[in-house]
Amino acid sequence: MRKTIIAWVKTCAHCISTGAMKRFNSELLFSWPVTAPFWILHIDLWQPGAVSDKDGFKYLLNAMCDLSQFVISVPIKNADAATIAKALLQDILFKVGLCGVIVVDDGSGFKATVIDICSILRIRWHLLSKDNHKVLSS
Repeated sequence: MRKTIIAWVKTCAHCISTGAMKRFNSELLFSWPVTAPFWILHIDLWQPGAVSDKDGFKYLLNAMCDLSQFVISVPIKNADAATIAKALLQDILFKVGLCGVIVVDDGSGFKATVIDICSILRIRWHLLSKDNHKVLSS
């Protein structure tokens, strides 16, 4: 029975989302069974080339709710940890509520920054496999 329970926990989406175990090489192949909006956020940083707008914004910090697929985009000027953390807290989490899991692409250039921010805020994080965007909220 112990082997059966261990096998079930290793494949349970809820156990993965609540941090019952860490599987750094796993992919999200389905949407986790969560019924609270904004509990799971997929985030990414996008830059439309080496340009900025008239106010100096160069990047968009995008956050998508796993349940509703609602997207929040926040323009930011720099891709440093302080700027990303401030935008994530002030413009996303303080408006929609704190989340339980942040999902980020393993190939993202700001992955390390997001992991550091999540560690400081004590928010669980999950990595998608590099450039495999088809697993984002399948």
